[in-house]
Amino acid sequence: MNALLSRNRRWCGAAVVLLLLLCFSLETGCASSGRGVDSLKAIQINVGWKMEAYRQANIFRQVTQNQQQQVTQAYDSYQRAFQEAQSASNGNLDVPAPPSVVSAANQLLAVLGAL
Repeated sequence: MNALLSRNRRWCGAAVVLLLLLCFSLETGCASSGRGVDSLKAIQINVGWKMEAYRQANIFRQVTQNQQQQVTQAYDSYQRAFQEAQSASNGNLDVPAPPSVVSAANQLLAVLGAL
């Protein structure tokens, strides 16, 4: 019985990883929607769910040490740019994202998309 439960957990974990990788492959690319400049909030959401998918893949050991370092560097750059923009907008996430945030988000998404 325990062996059956263990095997089912492994299959479930593998299925989750495959679904997350499918999400990566279908929705990687630029941070903006193509409708012009997105808000800080829209970019935060776009980056946020892709980072969550990355974290889940990392939990299942699908990411190498080198890939982790690349993501960490790109994410740190994105976070700095986002926090500066958020501070400049007095916390208003509905303002258009400045080029620095869009560029940093696109760089991060490119790194995540290459995994």
